[in-house]
Amino acid sequence: MAIIIDTENESIDNVIMSDDSTGAGIRIPSVMIGNLNGTELISYLAKTNLNELSDIELNVHFINPHP
Repeated sequence: MAIIIDTENESIDNVIMSDDSTGAGIRIPSVMIGNLNGTELISYLAKTNLNELSDIELNVHFINPHP
């Protein structure tokens, strides 16, 4: 899974991540989060020890109306 963090302080509500057809055989689930949430995530990960990192659980639900 890839988490893409926007580097700009802007709303990502209308941003659509899409494939440019150069990675047709690559199937990596990904999600984009805004700059504020991304900064918080990076800060948390930077100060977390390895034991705590192994306890992190990520729940993501992908809705793909056109598989």
